[in-house]
Amino acid sequence: MSLIIIMLLLLIISSIYDIRTLHLPVWLVSAIILLGLTAVIKDIMSEGPNPGAQTVRICILILTLIIMTASEKIRTDTVGIADILILCVICILLRGEMLILTLGVSFFLAGSYSGILLMIKKADKKSKIAFIPFLTLGVVISLMICGLKGMIWT
Repeated sequence: MSLIIIMLLLLIISSIYDIRTLHLPVWLVSAIILLGLTAVIKDIMSEGPNPGAQTVRICILILTLIIMTASEKIRTDTVGIADILILCVICILLRGEMLILTLGVSFFLAGSYSGILLMIKKADKKSKIAFIPFLTLGVVISLMICGLKGMIWT
């Protein structure tokens, strides 16, 4: 339970940094990665790895990396490396339906927000928005819907 609270606090802090500056400090991203590694090691030591679940998570992680990297190659100002790293940690930490729900909610909210900004002419197609707040909302909404059973460390 304490890892979940720490993860949510780190995501909230990251969201605040991302909203204010559109950049995240290295120490914050490193802390999230370290927390993710801690959770994976704890999961492996407590129950032993579930090969099927690990395979699905790794496939989703690879697919996410490909999509994010492709968008980075198409437009150089679309996705920051911190967004990709935090998204990778989230992909590893969450289980099946919770991961799909988190990613779906995050991308839907970010896309909706961007669409609204474009419609009311507060932004143009080259404007940048912070993605980590939407990822944080996705995790929180998924926790409310799926409960703690969707995390690998529970």
